[in-house]
Amino acid sequence: MKTRMILAATTAAIVLTLGSAGAATITGCLKGPNAEGVYELTNTKEKGEIEVGGSSKLADHVGHTVKLTGKWVKSGAEIGETGAAEKEDESKERHFKVSSLKHIAAGCAK
Repeated sequence: MKTRMILAATTAAIVLTLGSAGAATITGCLKGPNAEGVYELTNTKEKGEIEVGGSSKLADHVGHTVKLTGKWVKSGAEIGETGAAEKEDESKERHFKVSSLKHIAAGCAK
């Protein structure tokens, strides 16, 4: 009986570790929503603008500096993008699905 409990606890710990292993964090200025219905993060250490979505809390922080945790995804559909984006344009866009948001400042640095 004790062996089974230890195995279950070990399995749970492994699942929790693997689940958070792919998480990424980005910080920048939140803008939007854009015409596709998603938000954009600018002024980041990443190159160019990043389309972000997946959290209802984003709407409350437009114009603020935020720290977003989540994962990079391949398509806008994964972050709630609406409209028919052309495949050529879609391939040039970067998408980030937000799992948590931390407010850093009320404004954005220039």
